Amino acid sequence: MYVIDGGTTEMLKYGADGKLLATTGGYGWEQGTFDRPADLIAPNGLDVYVADFGNNRVQRFDRNLNFVSSYSTLKDEEQPLKFGYPQSLALSRFGSLFIVDGENKRILKLTPGGTVERAFANIGSGAGKLSSPGKIKVSADDRVYVVDGNTVVVFDIFGNYIRRFGLGVFTHVRSLAVDRQTVYIVDSCRVYTFTKENSIQQKFDLAHSLHPMEPCDLVDIAVSGQTFYFLTPHTIIRQLLKPEDAR
Repeated sequence: MYVIDGGTTEMLKYGADGKLLATTGGYGWEQGTFDRPADLIAPNGLDVYVADFGNNRVQRFDRNLNFVSSYSTLKDEEQPLKFGYPQSLALSRFGSLFIVDGENKRILKLTPGGTVERAFANIGSGAGKLSSPGKIKVSADDRVYVVDGNTVVVFDIFGNYIRRFGLGVFTHVRSLAVDRQTVYIVDSCRVYTFTKENSIQQKFDLAHSLHPMEPCDLVDIAVSGQTFYFLTPHTIIRQLLKPEDAR
């Protein structure tokens, strides 16, 4: 498991048994340091990408937390599509990197070679225009899911709008996870599971899994098989969700 600690501005690597294996980072603007890191992905077991929000860049590390490269567009005069304050990242199965551009409220798609291919979900995108973008995920069947306020917007891999769902259902969306059949939405202290056709399957309340003094506020979710990992402001919860947990 790889986790960003917002309090220390460090990236932490844990083993499957929960043992801390390595740390890196800290506050700064040099390579390997962060300023308000907003998201982290480790999609293929080899690379770790960090949305270094305050430094307006994406940093890449290897699986052992060694710095590999950094990517930013702000000082590239020849790049017409620039991003600032990256909020979230996702990698497709073909190696394309998707960046939530917090400054311009849009999504940038980069080729595996690091070239900006297109921008979408901004002005001119109609119903797909984002107003408050958050987490982004790409599913195994090439659908791009973006949290937008208390809804989730779905695009195809080329940035074409497909649908928006969750309006009137969610109250405090924090994150999401996707697999081939299911979309998992973290809403305050609850997890909703949706089919790919956007029908609610189940709703899980995680309040009983938290310490009585722990705020009921989930921050992020990861799914590995039948095991769920929930990040709260101060701890990580590993849990196998069963049908009887549904509410």
